[in-house]
Amino acid sequence: MLITDITIPSHIIPINDIRSQLSIKPNPPGYMNSRRQRRKPIIGVTWHYNGPAMVHNDVNKERYHVINVDVPNHQQRLGADSLMYHFVVYSDGTIDQTRDLNLIAWHCRNYDGNEASLAVHIPIGGTQDITELQKQSLIKLTDVLGKLYTFNRFNVKGHREWSDTQCPGENLMRHLREYRDNINIPMLMVSGKADSI
Repeated sequence: MLITDITIPSHIIPINDIRSQLSIKPNPPGYMNSRRQRRKPIIGVTWHYNGPAMVHNDVNKERYHVINVDVPNHQQRLGADSLMYHFVVYSDGTIDQTRDLNLIAWHCRNYDGNEASLAVHIPIGGTQDITELQKQSLIKLTDVLGKLYTFNRFNVKGHREWSDTQCPGENLMRHLREYRDNINIPMLMVSGKADSI
């Protein structure tokens, strides 16, 4: 099945496309091709955090870090072509698309996760917690992706559920468990009625 790069309508959820601002490099010799089409259909989303604590509550500094620190880090540390996340959700609720959805991403050290899961990065780290605006956008983005690709909340994972890592941290895992258990999470709504895409 060919995976197409779906565009999410802006009236559903506004997403900034910053893919053209991200450095793209060929994979170093000896590395597999990270800039290729998926071989499996998208069946879920994986949430990630940054690891170390970040500048938080300043979307311009957060985006600067993604473009100028995270992208080169993934290129050098992973041998990747560019950033290995499809979306980034910032502290003010802003969402950026950072990778074509039809491309794999080396984001969870697991073949199935890399092939069939979209990577969503939340730029927090350490003991930092997401803001309420960030949580709302993260949940809405995840729900919209679930509707577009027909997967449910049980197919949303934290990075640590794919491989041995601390990512996405204790706070984000707590939010993820609440999300999957539907605790205090409203149904995706637009204009006061259940949204349909």
